[in-house]
Amino acid sequence: MLRFKQPHNYAYVIDGIIDHYRESRNTKKMPSRKLLLSLVKAVFPVQRHLGRGYFKNVFHIVSRPGRFHLVIKIGIPEAIEMDWGIYQMAKKGGLADRYFARYYWKTRYCLLQKYGKRRIVPDAVLKDLRVRAHRAGLSDIKKDNIRYIDGHFQIIDANIKGQRPRVRSLYKFVQG
Repeated sequence: MLRFKQPHNYAYVIDGIIDHYRESRNTKKMPSRKLLLSLVKAVFPVQRHLGRGYFKNVFHIVSRPGRFHLVIKIGIPEAIEMDWGIYQMAKKGGLADRYFARYYWKTRYCLLQKYGKRRIVPDAVLKDLRVRAHRAGLSDIKKDNIRYIDGHFQIIDANIKGQRPRVRSLYKFVQG
């Protein structure tokens, strides 16, 4: 069963608008952060922009106010697929949902993830998460990539161990 069906339907609307933007401008580039922000504000009533990476923008949304804190990541399809693959790897390694924040679903340009509160991460917890992630084949576990979710510290972002992100192939895609 699909969780968070309403945001999922909104994500398909966002996908359609991004596709239309890219086709009408005859470009492979994603819309600017400003345009994405106005788009997300129009679709999701309660949201705020958390930040931007090289390939993705991250927006905090609330489903059933005060109950579920989620982030929707919007970016190029390759970056979304890469993040989804990392989550699947974490699942196989026994990290998902307890040590790695849950991903609920993905569309072409959007990914919905459980999100928590920023807290000071104790060194012992950081070391434990790094060891567990290393066993599952993941790296880049640092304090900025850990949040307090449902009474536990969980990883919200990671990379595949020994493999740098495919920056060149993604860079070509972003630049058009």
